[in-house]
Amino acid sequence: MKLTKKEILKICEEYNLGKLKDIELIKGGLINHNFILKTNKGKFIIRIISRNPKQKDSEFKLLEYLHQKKFPYKTPLPLKNSSGEYILKLSKKNLWVYKFIKGEHTMNITDNHLKQIAIALAKFYEIVKNFKTRELKETWVFELGWLIKEYSKFKKINPKNKYDKLMVENADFFMNLSKEMMKYKKFRKNLSIVHTDTNHNNLLFNKNKLIGILDFDNIKYAPRAIDVSYGIQQFCRTKKLRFSLDRKRTKLFLKEYEKISKLTDKEKKMLLPLMIKYQCLLFWWFYTGMEKSLNKKYEYMKDTLELARNIKKLLDKKD
Repeated sequence: MKLTKKEILKICEEYNLGKLKDIELIKGGLINHNFILKTNKGKFIIRIISRNPKQKDSEFKLLEYLHQKKFPYKTPLPLKNSSGEYILKLSKKNLWVYKFIKGEHTMNITDNHLKQIAIALAKFYEIVKNFKTRELKETWVFELGWLIKEYSKFKKINPKNKYDKLMVENADFFMNLSKEMMKYKKFRKNLSIVHTDTNHNNLLFNKNKLIGILDFDNIKYAPRAIDVSYGIQQFCRTKKLRFSLDRKRTKLFLKEYEKISKLTDKEKKMLLPLMIKYQCLLFWWFYTGMEKSLNKKYEYMKDTLELARNIKKLLDKKD
């Protein structure tokens, strides 16, 4: 994805960003294309929208709401262009702009970092639990009939590459796992806006202090336990076996979260099923929908498979 100089100057003009100094593509990420724009007025982030721009309405409303409610972490605040709109269309591109948020990403999540992430997710829930938007309909997280059909179809394909082979070899595993998760489809405790993607790349730290949360592209109206389960599977893995969950860190994460917002027993019981459901969806997405970082596609599929197997073992022990 590239922006021409003409397009960049148009963006500066439309959003009143000042005189262009430099622009740089931000590497990484699996879906969106982002640029750091430097002008005489400062730094800005340009985000190219990869999906239907109408789906951004809920995200923009939420970001405004977080600022109004003084959410104690920095989040993107979309800028309006000369037409009073957040989104600008340039030829076939749709984009939006916000002021650059200074901070650092870290892959080395210490116990101190972990505590802060848990507290941030709990505070996020406490602020957004009363936020309502007509655009977002409830997501029934364990309604996986469509995914079961996908895996049923994929197990019959004629493998032409290593991705196909890996899918064919494991389609039955993920299909049966998805069927098993369907028994939880009535779970809808504490419905709220959930971020769903608080990974390393979407958290900003300054001197080991969590200061910002990015990328609200995938927000949903669903049980808040989704964000809790995601945080655990992202940051509570063992150091030696990165496909296994660390019980000590998991307990620490939950303890810190519950200092702000208590979880019910039902929500706690749903954490492992939610993790498994996510891996079922992720394996399918890496195979069918991944458009960026394709050199890592096979590695990601293998990692997802291994993590799904290990979480399933944990769930079987509890049952």
